[in-house]
Amino acid sequence: MKLNLKLILIMVMSLVISSTMAQGKKGRAGKGQSQAQNIEKRMERVSIMMEQQLALNQQQSQEIKTLNEEFAIELIKVRDSNLSKEEKKSQVKALVDKRQEDLQQVLGDEKWEQWKEKRKELAERRAEKMKKEKKSKKGKKASGEGDGLTEDEINEMLEDY
Repeated sequence: MKLNLKLILIMVMSLVISSTMAQGKKGRAGKGQSQAQNIEKRMERVSIMMEQQLALNQQQSQEIKTLNEEFAIELIKVRDSNLSKEEKKSQVKALVDKRQEDLQQVLGDEKWEQWKEKRKELAERRAEKMKKEKKSKKGKKASGEGDGLTEDEINEMLEDY
């Protein structure tokens, strides 16, 4: 009887451990998906902000939205690729540079200068906010697997864009 009870207990513990491990793997996949959604939402917010703050016409607004959507898709592809961290950073920089050129063409000189000024103001505010956060979170760093970029690293690379 005691032997059967021990076997049942071992089987139950095995099931609990295996289901816990399976949930942990789902959590990581879900986090990756939420990071992709965050990138897409961020680009959507940027499009809306640009439309409002730069008084874009309908054509400019649509072109900006398309550019930002395409940028988000390409950014997610790079993030999810099997490239090294340095290769990913290089590709993200190339994507950012291309996006900047495309934005400048769509906006024209006057609105491009306005946008650069807005970005500068936002960067200053973010820098101040990050300085405060670093003081409160000293020593904490996001953990990631392999050579992938964390959401914080991606956001840091995109702060001025």
